[in-house]
Amino acid sequence: MGDRLVLLPVRAGMGEHAPRPVRRAVACMMAGALVQAVSTLVAWLDRDGTRAQTARLAHEFQRRTLPAGELERATDQARWFGLVTGAFFVVLWLLVARLCLRGRASGRTCATVLAIVYTFTFLLSGVRSFGPGALIGAVTMTLGLATVYLLWRRPVTPWLSSQGAARAARRTR
Repeated sequence: MGDRLVLLPVRAGMGEHAPRPVRRAVACMMAGALVQAVSTLVAWLDRDGTRAQTARLAHEFQRRTLPAGELERATDQARWFGLVTGAFFVVLWLLVARLCLRGRASGRTCATVLAIVYTFTFLLSGVRSFGPGALIGAVTMTLGLATVYLLWRRPVTPWLSSQGAARAARRTR
């Protein structure tokens, strides 16, 4: 991988001295953003699948079949909700990666909290089948956990401390 991470532009003061675990964690986060973007796009394009899932959920939770107009409105709402939340999580992956690459301890904390929340949500969601959705969820969970593992490796904490001290020194000048 060399000294620089190719996936993000690195300029002076932004990660050029990041230890290898941080660079690998950032690569995991870039992969997570890509998986999230592809999954969001696929879900957006699969209108029939969203309609079928909306109808199934309405029947399961409301014990009724939705009329055609109501089903179409609910399908549109579900698609837009999925698109907006998917885009939000892509941006979140990228922001946390940037924080980590810049040596911000808050990036490591954010990555840890998000990975824990996603892992518990995924495991407790009661995945009913091991289709594409479950596979994408498992890949996302694995990338999040790998990111956290890498960010808590031994060389990372001293580097984060030194980056924080350097920022504090620049502010006092």
